[in-house]
Amino acid sequence: TPTTTASINGANLPSDTTPQAAAATYAVNDMANGTITPDQVIPIKVSDSEGNEHELDIDLLKTSSNTWAAEVVSNPASDTSPAGGAGTAITSGNIVFNSDGSLDAAATTLPSSIPIPWAASLGVTTPQNVTLNLGANAAAGTTGISQQGSAFAAGTAITDGTPFGNLTGVSIGNNGDVTATFDNGTSRVIAQVAMATFANEDGLNAVTGDAYQATFNSGTASINAPGSGGAGTLASNALESSTVDLSKEFTNLIITQRAYTASSKVITTADNMTQDLLQIIR
Repeated sequence: TPTTTASINGANLPSDTTPQAAAATYAVNDMANGTITPDQVIPIKVSDSEGNEHELDIDLLKTSSNTWAAEVVSNPASDTSPAGGAGTAITSGNIVFNSDGSLDAAATTLPSSIPIPWAASLGVTTPQNVTLNLGANAAAGTTGISQQGSAFAAGTAITDGTPFGNLTGVSIGNNGDVTATFDNGTSRVIAQVAMATFANEDGLNAVTGDAYQATFNSGTASINAPGSGGAGTLASNALESSTVDLSKEFTNLIITQRAYTASSKVITTADNMTQDLLQIIR
């Protein structure tokens, strides 16, 4: 699914960063076109409408004690078309902090809506609008971005999109749900095992392959989910024990052994009679 929101968590810009000399003449797109090297970069992973993962970077340049110029660009730039392509930012503005290092949301001018203009060569939906949240608790438990005296931390971006995933496994639950698991960390119910009940189970006709066939005597099948409508339940991830009646099989084994012994005695007796007959003839 495509990304629609990105909430920054645990990011910190060092308050002791000294503005570059070039910051005094900064103009929009100076970081995107390489005129000025950003002081810090915060990467954000986003997924497009086809599940392909891309990286957006927030390039940051300190321009005054509590203000940082910010440009959002794609990495690589070829993923987007102007604006947003090589040398241009997708969007830009200032990130401003209070004297205690917390985000001054009212003074911050970096737009919260990022319209990503994907390149036509990607063949995906464009523009893709992503809401950027810089403040604390924009998403459950996030701390947003701050400016403190500690080292730079890019933090993480909590996003709601998921990249394309390859199937890694399939499992069946006790309720019959067939769940597919993918390598992108997601899972999805793709089917449900159904169970059939009959008014007269003894009327079913046994066929090869340990299967049964509905007959007039059994009645028509009633299809239900496991555990409902009179249907039995499933035991997922369980190996069925042998359904062989051991006492009956041992009895059959004894009968067979005795029959073999009796047959052996008959053969021995017949052989002795043949030998005696040959002796008489001689």
